[in-house]
This record gives sequence, structure tokens and C-alpha cells, in this order.
Amino acid sequence: MTKTALQKRAIPQPVRSRTARIYQIKSSRELTRDTPPKSAPYRDSVCALCEKMVALHLDVSLGALRAPTRRNADIALARQIAMYLAHTTFSLPLTEVGIYFKRDRTTVTHACAVVENRRDSMSFEVTVSQLESLLIEVRSAVETAVLDKNGAINFPSETI
Repeated sequence: MTKTALQKRAIPQPVRSRTARIYQIKSSRELTRDTPPKSAPYRDSVCALCEKMVALHLDVSLGALRAPTRRNADIALARQIAMYLAHTTFSLPLTEVGIYFKRDRTTVTHACAVVENRRDSMSFEVTVSQLESLLIEVRSAVETAVLDKNGAINFPSETI
């Protein structure tokens, strides 16, 4: 077999770049994603839900959470919890969470690490667990919802 014949075979080969985990070459002309990205409306609604739940639960204003600066430690921690919940509960990529919160993905990584490290404290663990369970319930209710012919969302009676 010649070298050109080997190059034309449709054998998946990993791409040797920073996108190696996302992309694979299926043939010489085709580039596909391993996992499709979440849509921007999905990302925005999920992150907004996490942000609002954290703001209500921790009694922090949404304006303070959305501020471009760090503000004080309590507000920064609330924002970190919201980023953590969006990433872990809804499986949003760090980059997508960062886009919504107007932060870099490394900042989101740091936020997740901070929340994980602080979960050793019992009171903090209870707070984060309560928020997680609420968001998981919301996610499962939305996943089982059915659209009617007019586009309205109908929840099955056992999920409410």
C-alpha cells in the first residue's frame, strides 16, 4: 500500500493541538466534535437559574453577583458557588460557564476548586447540597416536561 493510500483511509486519528480532546479527524476532509456544544440559550438559562438560586439562598443581590469586579469575599464566594453548580449539576463546560459569568475558564476552574475544598465544612456542605438538590429537581422536571401543540410546557402531574 502506498503512502497516499494510507493517508486517505478513514481511520480516526487524534488531533495534536489544544483541541485534541474535542476534535477527531474522521477522514481527510471531515472534522467532527465528540460532544456537541450546549446552545447559548441553554447555557444562559441554566447559568441564570444557578445565579438566581444562589442569590436567593445566600441573600446576595444579582447586581453584586454580576459585577465585573470581585467585590467582597461573600459575594465572590456566592459567584463561585453559582459557577460550580452550573458546571457540576448541568455538565456545562468550564468555558461556557465562564462566558456567561464574563470570567475566564481558569477562573471557573479555581471557583470549582474553592467550592470543593470548602465542602469539608459541614455548614457549607449543607448549603451547597441543598442548592444542588433543588437544581437537580428542576433539571429532572424540565427534562420530563412535554411541549403541547402551542409550544407551552406541560409537566406530568407526578413531577410537580
